[in-house]
Amino acid sequence: MTHQIRTVKPEIRILGIDACGDGAIVGAIVRGGLYLDGILNFQETITGNVSEQIHQSRYYPELRVIMLHDPKSRLNIRQLWKTTGLPVIAITKTRLRLRHNYTLEKRNKIIYASSQLNPETIKQVIHLSWTIDDLPEPVRIAHLLVNSISSRPFSR
Repeated sequence: MTHQIRTVKPEIRILGIDACGDGAIVGAIVRGGLYLDGILNFQETITGNVSEQIHQSRYYPELRVIMLHDPKSRLNIRQLWKTTGLPVIAITKTRLRLRHNYTLEKRNKIIYASSQLNPETIKQVIHLSWTIDDLPEPVRIAHLLVNSISSRPFSR
């Protein structure tokens, strides 16, 4: 089953996934760019296992899109889209070397997005969820969480 984005509503549920920490992959479920609904901590770094955890989460029925910040390309975008049924928008601060690239600017900040969604939908989703800082809220929150997890000293 593939979720469709017919209209981009102000409180669209977006799963922001950040995979730039060493070993840690974290997801933040955000309504538009306004409210944090939940957090997912992925135990595996394999795309199939991440997809399975997304399917099993209580948030899955309301999710409409995944926003992925994965500069190290640890997750397979196409497989994530296919196995979850949710469209994926890859977001970076550096130019992507993928097909379907788009450059978006807001308050002198530039991000690059890649997705097979139509360009107008991508712009609507990103501008709706990009409220402050360098990244849209779903991936910004996930990025903050990954950095807090990976900077924490481990005790045994």
